[in-house]
Amino acid sequence: MSTHEKQPPELGGTRRTRNVVLLAVAAVVVIGLATAGIWWGVANGSASSPVAAESPSSPAPAPHSSASPTPSAPKPSTAKPAPTATSKPTAQPGAAGAALPQREPIALSTKTTVDKGVTVTMSKLEAVKGEASGPGEVAGPAIRFTLVFANPGAAAYGSQPIVVNAYYGQDNTPALPLSGPGATTLAASIPAHSSASATYVFTVPEDQRGSVTITVDYQAGAPAIAFQGAAPK
Repeated sequence: MSTHEKQPPELGGTRRTRNVVLLAVAAVVVIGLATAGIWWGVANGSASSPVAAESPSSPAPAPHSSASPTPSAPKPSTAKPAPTATSKPTAQPGAAGAALPQREPIALSTKTTVDKGVTVTMSKLEAVKGEASGPGEVAGPAIRFTLVFANPGAAAYGSQPIVVNAYYGQDNTPALPLSGPGATTLAASIPAHSSASATYVFTVPEDQRGSVTITVDYQAGAPAIAFQGAAPK
């Protein structure tokens, strides 16, 4: 009898069935292990989701302005100013528009005392054609006059503070001084028992010569002498 004896057909079928079952069980085990691995990875964050979840973006912070707020304009005051008393100045306006105290006007030909016995007299008031040679001067119709200062005292009289101005018309408009023709300046000092004179030229329109005022200011704070009258045309 041979060593390789044929097995009965029943026994071979049983073995094949057992092998198929074992293979099926192994497949189930492999699938189970694979599924468990996937779940373990998901649980530990190692596996990525097929579709990434979009997280809502945080809103951007509002830009911070470094500019200072614009201050609001102050509301205008509704309080009414207290009324002030208005009085018409009686002093003659100066060359710069300021009011100067003056004496009562006197006639153009009147002789009057200036200070410390020194007297002043106007002479040779006439109409001339003014000449302009200094800065700001404008040539045109003008008047020219001479003032004579007499010092009867025993001491010299300083005449440097003396300032002469002219005005014309009802509004006492300041007349502009001119360098000519024939204008001269007063000496700085008038010797004792002596006299000195100076000639002045001012622009005065011919139609405004009905009232002309000529002032002699000889000391700060003292009322100026005021000659007043009509000038020749």
